[in-house]
Amino acid sequence: MKLWSLHDPAFSPTRGRISHSLSPHYPNDMTIKHAYHKLWSKIGELDGQIVWCYTVNQHIPRTGIRKLLWCLDVPDDDVLCVVDDIAWNKIIGKGQISLPRRFRQEWNRQPKTGDWWDELIVADNTPAFLRTALIRYPLPQNFVVEKLDWQSNPS
Repeated sequence: MKLWSLHDPAFSPTRGRISHSLSPHYPNDMTIKHAYHKLWSKIGELDGQIVWCYTVNQHIPRTGIRKLLWCLDVPDDDVLCVVDDIAWNKIIGKGQISLPRRFRQEWNRQPKTGDWWDELIVADNTPAFLRTALIRYPLPQNFVVEKLDWQSNPS
């Protein structure tokens, strides 16, 4: 499966351990921390040593802050799960996320069972916008196809 993961240049998805306290995605908000721990338990990765990856390379944000985009080729068996990004953002209580016009209606959908956790993990691994793949960290070096400088906003 082709995947893309965006990181600070000081972070390498191929070595070390993830220090969650350094991540801007793991703030001091106990509700969000609880959600991460519940997710990790749900996928059998209790220590949270996972990497979040885009499943399509369109709409990967360019913030003007230097990042590295890791282009990966990951065997399907090494994908822990595929996550519905709308469900995840609803679970962590994130306000409306920026979406391309054709996807804006997705933010307003409701969970079929009334519980976003029931819709978090997607049954198939079909790549799509608003789907994120989770893989174990650290990644084997042979998963890395390319690293790209992802600093500036396109003109």
